[in-house]
Amino acid sequence: MTTHSVYRRAHMAVLLLLVCVLLVACGQTPQGQQGQPGQRGQVVVAWHTLSGAQEQVLLDLVDEFNRANPDGITVVPEHRAVDALHADVLAGIERKSLPALVLASPMQAAIYQQRGALAALNDYIADPAESVGWNAADRADLYPFILKAGRIPNGQIVGIPFGGIVRVMLFNRDWLKTLNLDDAPTDWEHFGASCNAATDHTKGTLCFGIQPTNITFEQFLAAYGGQVATDDMSVLQVSTPAAIASMNTLASFVRANQAYRVTTLRQSRDDFATARVLYSFDWSNGLLDVADSVKKRAEFDWGIGLLPGDGRKVTTKYSAPLWVMTRAPASPNPGREKAAWLFIRWLTSPAQTAHWSAQTNELPARLSAINILGAKQPLSPNQMTLLRDIAPLARPDPMVSGWRCIENTLTTSLRQILDGQLVTPTLQLTQAIGQPQLAQDCSEQ
Repeated sequence: MTTHSVYRRAHMAVLLLLVCVLLVACGQTPQGQQGQPGQRGQVVVAWHTLSGAQEQVLLDLVDEFNRANPDGITVVPEHRAVDALHADVLAGIERKSLPALVLASPMQAAIYQQRGALAALNDYIADPAESVGWNAADRADLYPFILKAGRIPNGQIVGIPFGGIVRVMLFNRDWLKTLNLDDAPTDWEHFGASCNAATDHTKGTLCFGIQPTNITFEQFLAAYGGQVATDDMSVLQVSTPAAIASMNTLASFVRANQAYRVTTLRQSRDDFATARVLYSFDWSNGLLDVADSVKKRAEFDWGIGLLPGDGRKVTTKYSAPLWVMTRAPASPNPGREKAAWLFIRWLTSPAQTAHWSAQTNELPARLSAINILGAKQPLSPNQMTLLRDIAPLARPDPMVSGWRCIENTLTTSLRQILDGQLVTPTLQLTQAIGQPQLAQDCSEQ
């Protein structure tokens, strides 16, 4: 932890103490009690697990909000260890003592929702007041994943994603041009032909490397128009025709010795940067690292895209934590929830979300951030492709309590398939094992 971060946290603690003293001095009561009109003078405690550069950017944004907001709201961010936050929230639910905001994973948010600890955001989003809700122009400007990631089956929105990353496919454009392709193939026939041409065991070149995890499973499933669970998150969909076809396709590249397993993301990036593979799969926040590696090691033109869709609309995996708003205590200050919402809304405003994206290489919340980012520094073609073409296709992780169990089950299934087990019976067993896991609490696994 940097000295500056320690100072900032101490400063926040002192600020919270001073706010409480001032409230008492003015005859007002602290957060969570009655007596204050609206949201004015509220203290919004926000738990998070961010660290390093990400935490610093959040702290800078909080400082800006606290200085600039006209309602006297004071946000106090409190860091929790990754392995402690969930336990702290569960303990707070039991004690009926929670911070106003928590930055939690979708799986954690699902568990808190099941326990009745989260407040719905729909009324705030739909509020007609210009300073409160998101009007039609705002909703058109927000990336689709913003209003999808924290939505539960009954239509309520209980979380708003913050930043986030998507899975992309990297391709060596110069290499493709030697195969008479100007861009990444959009159908499996041409993709397969390019893999066949790129594979040369004498030269030591192959088509692509794969990490045998649930992430790869989900990425290939999405290319066949499938998704792990239904939209209402009640039914697992991993033995469907789309799932079977996608896993057969992936297995065929392995059997043909055109694809191979990689054990780390670094290995995958190194193989791509040294032109040992035609394609690679990575997270969007790693593009600058890839660009630097390519420039240093092989210097070729490259691009990003998604797997072929054969005419289908291909989506891609989106991963991000959610800002969730806890229910106020039994005797609530009526402005606590609104104050927390106003901070979420401010964070997802064009300037703030663009700042977060520029400093962390994560996705912004809004399409208009493209113009803001480009005004500060011209965006590369790959950045433009990411923000303009790929981000609108991002599919958030399901908000289900058993997601970690399902991830483990999918990883096991994929490894078995790559080891040579038959696809259909393996996926049927995966469906049988995974379906009851949807409703389990897998936070401790």
